[in-house]
Amino acid sequence: MLAREAALADRLRDVGARDSLTGLASLDRLRGFLDTGFDGAGGGVLLLLDIERFHDVNEMLGHDAGDQILVEVAERLAGAPAPGSLIARVAADQFAVAVPGAVGSEIGRLNAMAVKGRVEGSIRFADLNADVRVAMGIARSPDHGSGAADLLRRAELAMTTAAGTASGIAEWEPGDERDGARRLQVLTGLREALGDGSLRLAYQPKVSLTTGEVAGFEALVRWTHPTLGELAPDEFVPLAEATGLISTLTTTVLRRALVACRSWHDAGKPVGVAVNLSARSLDSPALVGQVGALLAASNLEPRWLTLEITESSVLAHRTRSVEVLGQFRNLGVRLAIDDFGTGYSSLHQLRGLPVQEVKIDQTFVTSVHELPQDRAVVHAIVELCRSLGLETVAEGVELVEQADQLRSLGVADGQGFYFARPLDPEEALAWLVGQPVRSLATY
Repeated sequence: MLAREAALADRLRDVGARDSLTGLASLDRLRGFLDTGFDGAGGGVLLLLDIERFHDVNEMLGHDAGDQILVEVAERLAGAPAPGSLIARVAADQFAVAVPGAVGSEIGRLNAMAVKGRVEGSIRFADLNADVRVAMGIARSPDHGSGAADLLRRAELAMTTAAGTASGIAEWEPGDERDGARRLQVLTGLREALGDGSLRLAYQPKVSLTTGEVAGFEALVRWTHPTLGELAPDEFVPLAEATGLISTLTTTVLRRALVACRSWHDAGKPVGVAVNLSARSLDSPALVGQVGALLAASNLEPRWLTLEITESSVLAHRTRSVEVLGQFRNLGVRLAIDDFGTGYSSLHQLRGLPVQEVKIDQTFVTSVHELPQDRAVVHAIVELCRSLGLETVAEGVELVEQADQLRSLGVADGQGFYFARPLDPEEALAWLVGQPVRSLATY
């Protein structure tokens, strides 16, 4: 009897030490390993990795697909770099690799690169492919801490930093304590803001440089954090991308922008609205369908919506971008390349994109009335676009001298404080009522 009870207790302990889905070590087992296993080895490196956009996979393709990805990632991690390593699943979409043995920063990063290279790649299920990407944080013992609590916390802070970098890998640094706390505060607040509607949109007019007619508005997302105050999109949008909130954020902005556009049409001022798309949004297989459904709900023709993608984003994800942009073009939505001139596009690269509009970056607009070099760049962009049948818009127009110079160079439209500051929905409607609008025939 006692033997059976002891065997049962052993089995229960083994079950508690393993993740039921993947068979990897549990978080509790990892904690014990970090508290004891690193001591005899003189230290070690903890790699904590998070599957990017995993929430979107679960939401759009179902939990079975999500489970399949988790199991596949676990199998890919099975060949972790170095004997004696412990691999664990520590949260829904987070895994850890603990490698005993004192290592320096360079070796720690090499270990991370080896694991990242093993895990990332395409996973196929049914008739769909999911492109798995991970963000990875590094914490080394004893340099960054000697116990499980410190190492896990610091690896997580580094992982949050990694999500906003090109490499997707970051090692913990002392400054992460302060920066990580702020990022966590921003992220928590963003989740709440998306739920309670406290995000708001401002609308900046796009105006013809030759006729003064309003061509439309660009929707700009704004957010006042309850304790941190006004935050720039550059601070919270990358966090939304890294944590899977970008889909909800994009849908929220699109829905509100189309509601505003509908109100302009109802007031007898039929102009369009432009919304910026994150490069990560293009990875969503449901994006085109969602946009179509939102347009149908607003009772607007697709031509009244312009989707803007930054030049650098298109170049970084060219194959996927061209595919999705082509689907939008077939839907009837207008497409624009934002911040043009900063990504060093060639004529060949621009020629292959299914876009109708190019927005010249403010970098070249600010001194276009003063510097011959900037005038030369704008002139070259205008001629390039004219040869391809693309429209041009200058961003950041603030002075009459800039507007005059851009007009003489052949730029069609302008945006900036010279015409109007970004306006809230009510202000935009009131401002629009007194303005001439571009003829329907030009859309």
